Amino acid sequence: MSEPVVLRIAVRELVSFVLRSGDLGAAFMSASRAVEGTRGHQFVQDQRPEEYRSEVPVRFRVDDAEPAGVDEDGLPVA
Repeated sequence: MSEPVVLRIAVRELVSFVLRSGDLGAAFMSASRAVEGTRGHQFVQDQRPEEYRSEVPVRFRVDDAEPAGVDEDGLPVA
């Protein structure tokens, strides 16, 4: 049996790849809108219990699957 393929990717990279339309960047965001977003996030975070963890590693395993559209280095292929 061949060695399993292990792909490591950040969530932002995965979302950018899956949702290819739109923009995740702040290039067209006004300063006031950015401040409003920051305040909104802070409000939500303040409501969470003390034991809440904002970022955690996620693992997902798929057996017997061939990754499509990805080269041997885990990079997207057109």
